[in-house]
Amino acid sequence: MIDFHTHTFPNYIAGRALDKLSSSAQIPYYTSGISEDLIESMKKSSVDLSVVLPVATSPSQTMSINKTVYETNLTTRETGLLSFGAIHPDNQDYRETIRDLASRGVKGIKLHPVAQGVYFDDISYKRIISFASDYDMIIITHAGFDLSLPDLDYVTPKHILPIIEEVHPPKLVLAHMGGWRCWDDVEKYIIGSEVYFDTSSSIAPMIHFDHTFEHQIGHDQFLRMVRNHGIGRILMGSDSPWGSQADAIFAITNSGLTFEEQEQILQKNGQQLLTI
Repeated sequence: MIDFHTHTFPNYIAGRALDKLSSSAQIPYYTSGISEDLIESMKKSSVDLSVVLPVATSPSQTMSINKTVYETNLTTRETGLLSFGAIHPDNQDYRETIRDLASRGVKGIKLHPVAQGVYFDDISYKRIISFASDYDMIIITHAGFDLSLPDLDYVTPKHILPIIEEVHPPKLVLAHMGGWRCWDDVEKYIIGSEVYFDTSSSIAPMIHFDHTFEHQIGHDQFLRMVRNHGIGRILMGSDSPWGSQADAIFAITNSGLTFEEQEQILQKNGQQLLTI
């Protein structure tokens, strides 16, 4: 069982980081955001491997974040945590950064155009994605709008299409089923293209501070998107600590997909993409 979309924070900043992000998004968090709590969550929900996705919100953060990435991956066999690398579009040394990540066996990189303040079809992302693809790396990006900054249109389908059409990355993963809160446009423009989707923050209901539940993609639309896009390109993601791993799994196993389809999303697709 592979959770392709999780986040952790260093112990000394986890509390402050989660409080700030939780306040801006008006949603609670399910773990404390530290690695130990994610590992405990994995045990409770029978997740064998969690892909950890760090985000560099400034170029100066990249080196220190990636130092933690290397340390995390030294103990993957024991912890079940596999971290991707961080990179910022303003990193002028992006080639050196990607070479170093690849040489150390890091499987992929995480991009977040909203948090990084750069449009996804900017030349800086095109260069990073193309160069990382040359090293057979997975590129996973936040896609769609962002709950904390809901009006910022940095990585919706109109900005994603130029990457697909011009760069042709073979291992591009669009989080949140291709684009959070722009799923109709995802169906119109992205479905059927050679990219992957993860299910994070898209099918499990979202709970708010006032205890109201917000349903994401409708049941029928989710099944239609999965089957029209191709079951082999869908990955389970929880967005932990913002989502519950158990809830993410439950949403898939109760979606109406066949057992074989569920097995692909929960296990086989992730194994194949990660080559493990």
